[in-house]
Amino acid sequence: MNDFRGSLEKTLGSDIKVIATYSPEMILKMWEWRWLAVRDMKRVEAESHSPEFPEDNLKLIVRPTYKEVISCLDTLIGSLRLAKEPLVLAPDIETISRHIACIGIAWSPTEAICIPFMDAHEQHYFSAEEEFEIIIRLDFILCHPNAFIVGQNWSYDTQHIVRSWMFRPRADADTMLAQHALFPGTKKDLAMLASLYCDNYTYWKDELTDYRTLPEDLDSFWQYNAKDCCYTNQVHLGQQVVLRQFALEPQKDFLNRLNRHVITMMIRGVAIDREEKTRLMLDLQPELEKRKELINYLVGHELNISSPKQMAEFFYGEMKMKQVRNRKTFRPTTDSDALQLFGQREPILKPLCDLIEETRSIGVFLSTFVMMPLDIDQRMRCNFNVGGTETFRFSSSKNAFGSGGNLQNIPKGSEDEELDEGVFQFPNLRKMFIPDPGFFLFDVDLAGADAQVVAWEAEDDDLKAKFRSGQKIHALNAKDIYGRDAGPDGKRAPYYKMAKMGCHLTNYGGQPKTLSVACGMTIHEAESFQKRWFDLHPGIKTWHDEVMNSLLTTRSVSNKFGFRRRFFERLDRLLPEALAWIPQSTVALIINNALCNISESEPLQNLGTELLLQIHDSLVGQIPKPHKHLSLPLLRQALAIPVPYSDPLVIGTSLDVSERSWGDLISLKWEDISTE
Repeated sequence: MNDFRGSLEKTLGSDIKVIATYSPEMILKMWEWRWLAVRDMKRVEAESHSPEFPEDNLKLIVRPTYKEVISCLDTLIGSLRLAKEPLVLAPDIETISRHIACIGIAWSPTEAICIPFMDAHEQHYFSAEEEFEIIIRLDFILCHPNAFIVGQNWSYDTQHIVRSWMFRPRADADTMLAQHALFPGTKKDLAMLASLYCDNYTYWKDELTDYRTLPEDLDSFWQYNAKDCCYTNQVHLGQQVVLRQFALEPQKDFLNRLNRHVITMMIRGVAIDREEKTRLMLDLQPELEKRKELINYLVGHELNISSPKQMAEFFYGEMKMKQVRNRKTFRPTTDSDALQLFGQREPILKPLCDLIEETRSIGVFLSTFVMMPLDIDQRMRCNFNVGGTETFRFSSSKNAFGSGGNLQNIPKGSEDEELDEGVFQFPNLRKMFIPDPGFFLFDVDLAGADAQVVAWEAEDDDLKAKFRSGQKIHALNAKDIYGRDAGPDGKRAPYYKMAKMGCHLTNYGGQPKTLSVACGMTIHEAESFQKRWFDLHPGIKTWHDEVMNSLLTTRSVSNKFGFRRRFFERLDRLLPEALAWIPQSTVALIINNALCNISESEPLQNLGTELLLQIHDSLVGQIPKPHKHLSLPLLRQALAIPVPYSDPLVIGTSLDVSERSWGDLISLKWEDISTE
């Protein structure tokens, strides 16, 4: 049902038009689907005026001869040379076993060509000489200054084109990113977008289901590719209307600009110390096996802790533990939270639960991170998705060729922590990541960023002054709330921790019950805490009321960079999410603006500065060693991103550097750079 939602279809055995959508029962369960059903009903109303099906006006060139391909490409080249304004082209590739099988290009909403590169036996469709001539023309077209290249998740296609054809195409617009600017947090696949923006939409994505081998029906495969191009073109045109209507064109342009620099970062990759990678694998594997054997000994039989079924049978069957249900799925679970509860309910099981948790963590360190596959040139690469989260932070996953993984959560381990005897010391996996020869690494991180945004949103002069003083904000808050109990410096346990956690939860709309559980206090104490905090900082409560009013009147909130988050869920429980979105998205956009500034700084680029990774609120890059003292002051300037409040906010950054690895960073003070 989700696949065919919004698709114009014929009923079985007749020619009656139908458009699939969600039932009222489904909408009542998933209220955030309501807006899609409303959109479908508007199409139903439009289609109801005629019993006839819209004509399929797509003009697709498939199975072209070499002469037809050259003629079509030369025509496009002529149009680009004569064009007085950019010519919108929507290309798309299809890959089989991570090789380009074909490329399509649409030059209008209804006209496209599919150029095949594999035949039925997965051999070259054209001769080597013919393929060379085609690629030369594609290079000219896709890189021409008069071409306006629109893709759908175009960064994926770009990775393949760079590796296979050795040129980098333009990336002027991406329908996925345009949707991210319009409706962050919603689905952005091409079928979803086509159902929203295309007039005559019929679901077509099931025409290709296996990307490992070429299908037997090659004509359908090539038509699928050409349809993708036409639908991308149509979606782009439809999105431009909505972007203008919502005045979000600058935000869309920023995401496209950002994406171009991120593609550069993805193509570059990071150098890896393979000896360190091997050492970590050899150290962790025996530790993992030793703990698995101990678990089996304690249990009395073999227990696969990676199997939810076996874990449930052991704890709920053999051990007769009261069921713990997952908060999202409401199904019985044996996740980390459940294991903690088991240990609390039955202290005799606590050592086993702790051992299982530790073993799981070692397994994640080993399989997810240490054994993360390297690319063909032994560098680490990943796919950074600029449209990955509703807060405009990136998501990270394997790249287009199956190497890398989530490079935003590489653990620092516990090597620098004081641990109890017998507790396993997890290694710092960041030591695998090293600079290229002749470079040193830098890591710049925003400090206390979310809390500062809250202070500026609340227009709280007291909190602003505390942040500007450079003192520990949580210590100052602890002294304000607990007085002498927090100690002369505000860091006395447990008051410092309670102030830090309590202020954060309260700022984001947490209720007394949530606060009491998180901080280990009674509900009465939690209520008193929040009353004291709002008395000290009434602007925060006013900010809460303003955000709630925005939700009630517009079902949306916005940040100072002009980005907006629309909510389609029921409003009764949305306030905490809306409150959190504003500072989180603001901070993400600060670091994203800094990424653009560094990438576009001519002095920094001339000095050889290269960005390698983006990790939530920080950036990792490398600078040639001889240019250290020239580059770092310029880097600091590029990181000074003012948030456009009436009283502009510039959040400071920390600086760490290393000539050895990302895990061997040394902190520097910006003001000491010149004498370092």
